[in-house]
Amino acid sequence: MNKAILTTIFSGLVLSATPAYAIQDNAVTDQPEAEMDQPAQNQSTIQPSLEWKKSFQSLDKNKDGKIDRKEAKADKNLHKQFSKVAKKGAMDETGYMNWYQSQQPRS
Repeated sequence: MNKAILTTIFSGLVLSATPAYAIQDNAVTDQPEAEMDQPAQNQSTIQPSLEWKKSFQSLDKNKDGKIDRKEAKADKNLHKQFSKVAKKGAMDETGYMNWYQSQQPRS
């Protein structure tokens, strides 16, 4: 068969296998159109992970990837709870993220 004919047939098969609601402005998504029409979320609810990361980086003064007791003094709440939440006298990014998220108000 001719390459152009095969390309046309293949394109038709791909489009026929795609649900009609997923084709919009030449973009394929897996969200129904009703979900796409909803307004975007508030910026603060979209990027909470960036906030803890920035906070961690600002506390990690020596940039070793951990917060020790001395560095934790810069955050009053963390310093108060440091002995309970830090492992082996230091807190890595994962430990800090978990602690930080536990301090955020629940909505």
